[in-house]
Amino acid sequence: MVSEPLQATERLHEDPLPPEAPLVLLHTGTGREDLPFLGGKGRGLFKLEAMGQRVPPWYAVTTAAFRHVLAETGLAERIAGRLARQGPFSREVLRAAAEEIQDWLRNLAIPAGLAREIAAAHEELGFGGDPVAVRSSAADEDGTGGSFAGVHDSFLAVRGARAVLEAIRDVWVSGYGERALSYRLAQGMPLARTEMAVIVQRMVPARVSGVLFTADPVTGDTQRIVISSLYGLGEGLVGLGLDADRYVLDKETLTLETTLADKRERVVPAAGELVREAVTPEEQGASSLAREQVLALARAGLAIERRLGKPQDVEFAVDSEGNVFFLQTRPMTGLAEDGPAAGNRIFWDHQNWAENYPGVTLPMTYSVTRHMEKVTFHCFGDMMRIPRKKIETFQAVHETSLGYIGGRFYTHGINRYRLNRMIPGISFRRQELLNLLVIRPEEVDRETPDPEPGTLRRYFVELPALARVFAGLGRDFLRVHGMVEDLLKAARHFQEKCAAMDFRSMQPHELIEVYTEVELKLISRWKAPLINVLCLRFLWVNLKRLCAVWCGDTAGSLPHQLLRGEEGSESARPVKMLLALAHQASRDPDLLALFRGATPEELARRVPADPRFAGFAHGVQEYLDLFYFKGPEEMKLEDVTYRDRPELLYQLIQGYLEQGEFEALDPEVAAERERQARREAEERAFGAIPRGLLPRRAFFHWLLKHVRALDRHREEFKFMRLQLMGLLRDLLRSLGERFAADGVLDQPRDIFYLTLGEVLDFVRGTAVTSDLRGLVAVRRREIDAYAAAQGEEKPDDQFETFGVPYHRNRFKARQKAKPPAPAANGRLRGTGCSQGRVTGRVRLLRSPEDAGRLSGEILAVERIHPGWLPLLPAVSGLLVERGEILSHSATVAREMGIPTIVGIPGLTSVLRDGQRVTMDGGEGTVLPLEDEVSPR
Repeated sequence: MVSEPLQATERLHEDPLPPEAPLVLLHTGTGREDLPFLGGKGRGLFKLEAMGQRVPPWYAVTTAAFRHVLAETGLAERIAGRLARQGPFSREVLRAAAEEIQDWLRNLAIPAGLAREIAAAHEELGFGGDPVAVRSSAADEDGTGGSFAGVHDSFLAVRGARAVLEAIRDVWVSGYGERALSYRLAQGMPLARTEMAVIVQRMVPARVSGVLFTADPVTGDTQRIVISSLYGLGEGLVGLGLDADRYVLDKETLTLETTLADKRERVVPAAGELVREAVTPEEQGASSLAREQVLALARAGLAIERRLGKPQDVEFAVDSEGNVFFLQTRPMTGLAEDGPAAGNRIFWDHQNWAENYPGVTLPMTYSVTRHMEKVTFHCFGDMMRIPRKKIETFQAVHETSLGYIGGRFYTHGINRYRLNRMIPGISFRRQELLNLLVIRPEEVDRETPDPEPGTLRRYFVELPALARVFAGLGRDFLRVHGMVEDLLKAARHFQEKCAAMDFRSMQPHELIEVYTEVELKLISRWKAPLINVLCLRFLWVNLKRLCAVWCGDTAGSLPHQLLRGEEGSESARPVKMLLALAHQASRDPDLLALFRGATPEELARRVPADPRFAGFAHGVQEYLDLFYFKGPEEMKLEDVTYRDRPELLYQLIQGYLEQGEFEALDPEVAAERERQARREAEERAFGAIPRGLLPRRAFFHWLLKHVRALDRHREEFKFMRLQLMGLLRDLLRSLGERFAADGVLDQPRDIFYLTLGEVLDFVRGTAVTSDLRGLVAVRRREIDAYAAAQGEEKPDDQFETFGVPYHRNRFKARQKAKPPAPAANGRLRGTGCSQGRVTGRVRLLRSPEDAGRLSGEILAVERIHPGWLPLLPAVSGLLVERGEILSHSATVAREMGIPTIVGIPGLTSVLRDGQRVTMDGGEGTVLPLEDEVSPR
């Protein structure tokens, strides 16, 4: 049983037929004002002609004509009454109603006046006795809500005026057939009011016919074009299901895959009807379309879908002279995405954020980070000498550099490219500069491509502009060390000032004033870190090249070894302090026994309370005071810190002690090991440069000195940003406690479900919504759904969206690359970051919280972020599936002398937890030694 439809009698008296409504329309005289009367197919034909596609001549008997005939004959009321009194509809009741209504329509006489208009249109287009197609074109047919494919009848090879009139009436009859009524019920459409137009179109003497889909109709892939074609009329394909050739093309490259069918039959018109005839043996296995025709059809399909904004299902015919005619187009239904047809292509990339913001992140952290990115882009514009006016003109580029999808951070790659495109003179050496700025091909804005400058402009406009940019960067490079020291000094001063404040005793407006000062004195001055990173990237590339050319470093490991043993690294200091605590515990038998027998929770409770361990407890407390901002996922404002949960810190120390190699925990031993590795790398590098080449040796020394300094500054800035996020975390927690105490929020942590702007506006009196509790409830539901998403429900790391990003986009990469299996010799390969050869068991982990106790295993992770760093002293090697050699975590691992390999494709899919492997951090290789895994 199906539900009762809308009462048809109520609908039929609405929207009366306008007296000037056209009954018959010629394609040559149809305007946009006539579109409501053409039905779905008619609208499609009109749009095809409007965009210049070749369409056979046609005319339309409009929906107004059908309504006029029903009204004049009294059938409108009879149909409405017949359908209104029956319901709910069973299949038997629906069939009986359909048969009765169709009998009424078959006995319908087309009014003489309408028949004369049809005959006049037929004659004016010169159809005469030639075969024509008479096709249904209901108002709601071929739309996004429903295609009505095969539901209404169409008739081919119709000849003569009388036959055309009969075919038109038969199309009307099909509008109330059992198939049509059942389809309408299933789609929730009204039954009684069928707005049916009829298209009469010249038949193409088709040698080949087919259907072009601008998205894969089976998989839903909107990046593929699928063309099916066969000999004869398209009825053989859409009506009889004859075998057809299949052509699949990639939309971007038009790469073609062809599958040819054994086409033994075709449908052709003969004596006023359609017949099946045999295909000649020579044609059966041959391609029905030439390659050039396939490519032309694909380009036409792209133009059609781009104009209409949705993937299209297009029917075509090719005559004996090779002319292609389009017979109809309609939106493809059942697709989850519109793809490139919707325009506004955006490339999103999560990988740059995964290290510091893994998994789902709450809105407050996103809003703070987004604001910092906006300021960073302004600073970048200043650094690259982009005119202020130009920056202001493209303000939206700065506002949308960072996206938030599925609770994760994504770089808006195309806006990043657009910003870099503003750099004066970039057209002179566009590709080289884009490579330096790490712009990938998929981030390029293909909708508005960059024109290549002419020779005069290239050398007399672009080159001087680029020279001015590099001259400015050169001046910045000379000042970068001073700029760094100034900003770090300001940060230390502000930290000391805030340490003297009691945030919990401050009023909301006072806390907001502190944030404003943070933004003014620190966030707005982020030009120094940008200059530092750009200079480091440029010099690092040159250091690698010179190590290969001058020093014979074919493996690429020497530059990493030269950076080891750097003293005073801020990023490594917390880990080194933890190692010192573990070393201290290893020398106290009672404390060591307690660590071996107690849980982390017991340690956090018993150690501070036991006078025997006062010195050790004081060291732990000193760590928590100095690094109050450190935690498993410390860049997230909402995350817990070790100060919140000291048992997590005790668990780390416990893992260090379980390795049993207590001497390795001695900070001095570790430091000397690093210094020795550094000395050996220097001897290898300078030993390869002949002493007689003093300029070369001097330049290499100068280059190495500055790379080390810039790398150290980079780590200091990352550490400073961690401190800054820790300060904001404490400030926002205090504000959350105040809001919870005042009943504005249910609990303090709820503040992290709001954005920074919402909180600032609430305190300043500029909010458009004062119901913060309601906003939190909405956000919590969304965030919980993001966190629960698994597998295909989760957004991919990289993907494209089209149109409105949050509407009709699945956030999936174009193709899911299968994890590569080991090479023929069984090895996996990545980029070596820190030398050393280790054999051991793999510990495959998804997050630091899953680690439990580590004892010298080789840590294998998909990505690594700062929250993993405290685990590193407890492992013998580090393998990372996705990452870069200059990442924060790889730098610290290198400083600690832990053999490290990053960028290993398929690592977490190929290796298994507990599997025994040998890794070589210099060569960047991983060799599985056995298939079985060890029990744990």
